[in-house]
Amino acid sequence: MPTFRHLRSVIVIAETGSATKAARLLGTVPSALTADVAALEAEYGCRLFERDGRGMHPTEKGRELSRRAEQVLASLRALERGIKVPTSAIRGRVRLGLLASLAPSIAPPTVAEVAARFPDVGLTLVGAQSGDLADGLASGTLDLASLYRDEILPIHAAGPFWRDDLVLVGSQTLVADHAVTIEAALALPLALPSPRHGLRRLVERAAAARSLSVAPRVEVDAPTALPALLATGEVAAIVAASRRQALDAHLVQAPIAGLAREVTIARLRGTRLPAVLAVEEIVRRVADELFAGGAAHAVAQRPGP
Repeated sequence: MPTFRHLRSVIVIAETGSATKAARLLGTVPSALTADVAALEAEYGCRLFERDGRGMHPTEKGRELSRRAEQVLASLRALERGIKVPTSAIRGRVRLGLLASLAPSIAPPTVAEVAARFPDVGLTLVGAQSGDLADGLASGTLDLASLYRDEILPIHAAGPFWRDDLVLVGSQTLVADHAVTIEAALALPLALPSPRHGLRRLVERAAAARSLSVAPRVEVDAPTALPALLATGEVAAIVAASRRQALDAHLVQAPIAGLAREVTIARLRGTRLPAVLAVEEIVRRVADELFAGGAAHAVAQRPGP
C-alpha cells in the first residue's frame, strides 16, 4: 500500500524529471526517492519511470499514478484542514526516549522540526538502551520510545518497523575488513549489552539457532563507555549499522551476514495527547528518511488508537 511519502516522491520526480532535483526540493537523498519508486513498481507490477542519462521520465502508468496521487494528496490536505488540531493549540512537554545508537541521527532533525512547527512543545530527550526505554514507557516516565520488535506488547501502539543491519567493529588486530559470519564474530572477545537489552537478545537468538553460546568478555550497559573500550583494542563489539558514524573512524567495521534488528517508535496504546502525536509523526518521518537509503523498511503494523 503506497504511503504519503511514496506518492509525494512520484509526483515530484514526475514534475522535475530527476530524482536528484526532486531530492533537493524534498530535503532528502536521491536513493530514498528511487527506493520509493522501486517499491511502487514492485507492488503494481509495472514500470512507472524510464531511466536514461538525462533523468527519469514517467511512463503512461507513471503519469496516471502521478495525476491520481495529486488528487489523493489534495483530498488528504482538505481532510486535515477540517479536523486537525490547530498548531497553536498543541503545547506541552514530550518525553522522547531513543536508542543510543539512533539518537545522534534522529534527535537533531526532530528537535529542529518540532521547534519550527510547534514552538509551544518542549522535548525531553533520553538516550539509552532498549531495556531501559521499554521500562520507561511502561512506567510512564517516557511518552515515546524506540524499541526492538520483540519488545512490542499489546499495550503498545507501534509501527512501522525499520530494518537496521548489525556490524562487527573493533581494531585491525581483531576485526577483518570484510563480511563475517556470526560464528566468527562470537569467537572474538566481545563487549555486549546485558541480556535485558534487545541487541543482546537478538545475538543470543541467532547464536542459539546455530547451537552457539554467547560469552562476552565484558557486558556494557553504558553506551558512552563503548568507544573507549573499543579504543583499547582488547575487545570488539556488535553494533547497529546506524551507529557506525558515531564511532572512531580508525576502527574496522565488518557486516555480519544475516544479522539485523528491527526497530520502531512506540507509545502506550490510548495515548492521544496532541503534543505526543505531533512529535510521534515527526520522529517517524525522520526515521523513514534515515532508513530509506539503506535496507528497505517493512510496514508490519500501524499505530493503533
